[in-house]
Amino acid sequence: MRQADVVVVGATLSQSSALPAEITSLPVEGPWVEICEGGRNITPLLARLDTLMAARTQTEEQVTEKLPIRVFISHSSDDKLASDVRVELERHGMDVFWSEQSIGVGEDWLATITTSINESDVFVLLLSPNVIQKPDWVYQELLLAKEAKRRIIPVILKPIPGIPQNFAFLIRNLHFINLDPGFEVGIGRIVEAISGQAGAPSKIDGFRAKVHRTSEKARRVAHEHELGKKAKKYGSAALAGAAATAVAAGKILSEQQEEQRVASRIEERRKEHARKVSMKTYLDRTFTLLQEAVEETQRAFEMSPSDYREEFRPKFWYVLGKLESEPVPERVRHEHEALVTELRKLLDEFDDLVRKIEMGNRSAAHRFHDRLNRKWGATLQSSLDWISSVSASLEE
Repeated sequence: MRQADVVVVGATLSQSSALPAEITSLPVEGPWVEICEGGRNITPLLARLDTLMAARTQTEEQVTEKLPIRVFISHSSDDKLASDVRVELERHGMDVFWSEQSIGVGEDWLATITTSINESDVFVLLLSPNVIQKPDWVYQELLLAKEAKRRIIPVILKPIPGIPQNFAFLIRNLHFINLDPGFEVGIGRIVEAISGQAGAPSKIDGFRAKVHRTSEKARRVAHEHELGKKAKKYGSAALAGAAATAVAAGKILSEQQEEQRVASRIEERRKEHARKVSMKTYLDRTFTLLQEAVEETQRAFEMSPSDYREEFRPKFWYVLGKLESEPVPERVRHEHEALVTELRKLLDEFDDLVRKIEMGNRSAAHRFHDRLNRKWGATLQSSLDWISSVSASLEE
């Protein structure tokens, strides 16, 4: 049981029938135990405790059996062998989160993955050349697992030239499991690492279980294209079985091609979601900065040169500095750079006009307020309108 309950046992040195009503009304487990011989014989009490403990232990075992280990598998959608790892862990009674199946249509990818990692007991990291080439999502999942303090089991799914530095930093000092020398042996080590028990394949009886194991074996053969190697290893006596496996593998390959197309579409939707999140963050941040600049501009129309230098100039340049340093999505990089260039040009012009005002140039004062009112204010307002239009397009 994940949380223990308290059981109260009532014991009396006298006959229970002689107890007053306020005592017998207490919420005790079962009838009151009468301790005989003036309290020297507590055998009845020990017998009651033994009975309760046996029942409690049985209940705890039953509840524990209903709570499978929750495993989150982080992998590349291009690694079809990763699906075999999932099948084997599920065959050992584990509750596996698998993004291609566990995330429903219309669900928030990032929120669902974050919740699943937080609720998992173990985080299995499958490393492969595909992960090294496209590490973004797997690395983000690893960061979430570290933040949630999940137990991490790194697995080499296929040989890799080396572990990237950002991955190596997060999983340093962890023991790796290598699936390359032997799949079944590697699965046994993963199961043992997760559950703390020997990872021998669980026994599944019946014809259906045999078909399941045979199809999964054919799937792995198809993935690794080792049919010839298998036949050579086991000799000509196994050729008939290998031929049957080849037929099954051919069918599985066609199914895997369709799965790969579906996985590619899912991956593209995931990337598009990430791009939208990045764009929305940029738009919200930029809109807030420009809105602050507009509010300051409305207060600055009647300011003196000293007011500009001491109060408004630092605020305007602060906004520009934030715009220059913030991350910008590629889709709006050109427009963003044009905005920054225009604002910098106007601020340089304001500084020059303020210097002329301080030297007594009256026309410079008129030009300063004209540029502030018309060009600066118009640039900020048009930028806000542009952000609103881009934001609206994201909702379509």
